[in-house]
Amino acid sequence: MKVTSYYPVIMTERVEETAAFYIEHFGFQQNFASHWYVHLQSAQDSGINLAILDGRHETIPADPVHRAPPPTLGPDEDATMPPSEL
Repeated sequence: MKVTSYYPVIMTERVEETAAFYIEHFGFQQNFASHWYVHLQSAQDSGINLAILDGRHETIPADPVHRAPPPTLGPDEDATMPPSEL
């Protein structure tokens, strides 16, 4: 089997800031945006895509069984820091 595309999903409460981070640092381009969802695509490879969505949106299951646990922060990380500063 040959993989021809990637489309991971990133859930965050900071959709705009997260999208801006991937655009600025990894050269993604925005293909679609709304207040709760952004679709990014690599400018170098159209098979590499990212979905960034607000995990609080009504379409996301509230059942904690279907959610990954939140990441734990290291001793030098601050949850209020923008992604570009982590």
